[in-house]
Amino acid sequence: MKSLKIFTVITVLFGISHGLKILGVFPLSSKSHWMMYRSIVEELMHKGHEIDVITPFPLRHSAPNYKEIIIEVLDLQMENVTLDIIQHSNPFTDTAFMSIMAGNDLCELLRREPLSSFIKNTPRDKYDIFLTEIFGANCYLGFGAHFDVPLVAVTSSVILPWENDYVANPESTSYVPNYMLPYTDRMNFYERFVNTVMSIIIKYEFAYFTKSQDVVLKEVFGPDSPGVRELESKIDLLLVNSHYSINTLRPLVPAVVEVGGLHVHENVADKMTPELEKWMNDSTNGVVYFSLGSMVKPESFPPTIINSLYKSFSQLAPIRVLWKANKTELPSGLPDNVRTMDWIPQADVLRHKNVKVFISHGGLMGTQEAVYAGVPIVGIPLFADQALNINNYVTKKIAVRVDFNDISVKTLSEALNTVINDPTYWVNAKYISKRFRDRQASPLDTAVWWIEYVARYGKGSLRAAAVDMPWWQLALIDVYAAIILILGASLYLLKIIVKLILSAISNHFSAKQKKIQ
Repeated sequence: MKSLKIFTVITVLFGISHGLKILGVFPLSSKSHWMMYRSIVEELMHKGHEIDVITPFPLRHSAPNYKEIIIEVLDLQMENVTLDIIQHSNPFTDTAFMSIMAGNDLCELLRREPLSSFIKNTPRDKYDIFLTEIFGANCYLGFGAHFDVPLVAVTSSVILPWENDYVANPESTSYVPNYMLPYTDRMNFYERFVNTVMSIIIKYEFAYFTKSQDVVLKEVFGPDSPGVRELESKIDLLLVNSHYSINTLRPLVPAVVEVGGLHVHENVADKMTPELEKWMNDSTNGVVYFSLGSMVKPESFPPTIINSLYKSFSQLAPIRVLWKANKTELPSGLPDNVRTMDWIPQADVLRHKNVKVFISHGGLMGTQEAVYAGVPIVGIPLFADQALNINNYVTKKIAVRVDFNDISVKTLSEALNTVINDPTYWVNAKYISKRFRDRQASPLDTAVWWIEYVARYGKGSLRAAAVDMPWWQLALIDVYAAIILILGASLYLLKIIVKLILSAISNHFSAKQKKIQ
């Protein structure tokens, strides 16, 4: 064991002198988002690359080649989503939140310490490549231009509507549903119409709200700094949290690489406590695991919803329920077969043999953990992409959907009994899990390989010419217009020729008739 540790240290130290110098900036104060980015930076660290990371979340276990700059946590309400926020959620309010609170407000950190000093005092030639989250605060792309290095963007979601344009990725709205709409890849005319129009509107809304980030960029990085729209077009690689086994099959340009489930590891880092593991092992009749993620607070739900949950859960006995919630903030009457905990090692719990179903709000990263474990889902989508995710799983028959406004003892009990008692859901969940895992390389290895690829070959190595084309050229509007013009001219010319021929024939017969007379 001692020799293995010595070998690891030697490997890391050797890699420092031969690896890349990487800057990673992940300012969003969302633990669920950070889970994905942490996996990437840890793997780059273990491979011996020298990596500096700007984040609100310190790494628990680091190495000599890993340095942190800890920034303040902005209260964006991302870890405290209440019923009021859920009820006012729609594609327009969600886009505004991403643009302003998770966008423009987050850009203000660039003006403050320690970031302002870091930008001023760090040598411009220090790094080989730059990594950052792409979500709402695209002002952080300015680091890539500032250090003049290839720019890698990572998103913890599927590709967002406005992100397609950054790398000239085809939107294909005829069968690729918008991130914020509850559609599948089988849309009728009305859904295709709404999907297309909504995609256009949301893109313009995001661009309108985030244009003010140009002011911050010019102030922080200098008057010659590119604007946010220009910076977006300089992205060299976009790593997206999707996979064709669970998301829509769609065309992707080489600059877009799917790494869905990157945060899910074969060896779970966060293990169950001995006490929880014993409780799970003793639950021989099965366990229903209930979690609404790190953002949603079920304690804020109205008493009618809580009472429906209590009654539905009590009817499941002797099946037990493990619920991520703060017991002290819940009303009295919690059933005896329900155990609540403030924090639960979700990935480890979902892989336990006694788990029968996962009740989820449909967050992408949490449901990916369920897919990986082969556990069917009862989905209660609340906002953003959650309805899209749950509907995807419903079409694959690994989930049953219950709308939040329709929650009652009847609807919840029916959904749970369907998933628990119908073996189809369990069989399908295992099949989708097998497809989700079956890859040429793990999503984490894939992400690291492409990051290193872009670093090896430099800026523009995956850039499509379409990025620099105006929309009307990309859509071949000028070509179609020319074709229509040529066809119109040809038809007009043909009409004239036919008229001349008919006139000549008519004149010929008229002359002949006169001769006969």
